Amino acid sequence: DEVEKRKAVVRFTDEAKRKLTEEEMRELEAVLKEDPRPAYQDSSDREYVFGFAGKQVHFRVAEEILTVNEVEISENELEKFKKDNY
Repeated sequence: DEVEKRKAVVRFTDEAKRKLTEEEMRELEAVLKEDPRPAYQDSSDREYVFGFAGKQVHFRVAEEILTVNEVEISENELEKFKKDNY
């Protein structure tokens, strides 16, 4: 039996967008649309955290919409991000 994989529509809050480059958003969306939650979890109340490119990505899934709510960046990564993007 082949298990049907869940797919998600990925959305980013404005706050999350400010902490990611366009390239990071594209790459992250490609990963997250595959819905990386464990198959046995399907709670819209739960917040998940996913490590990506030296950042901690916080997201929730309601129905089939995955929303990236927050992106935590370490101080070192923040300085590099500012230097490369401003």
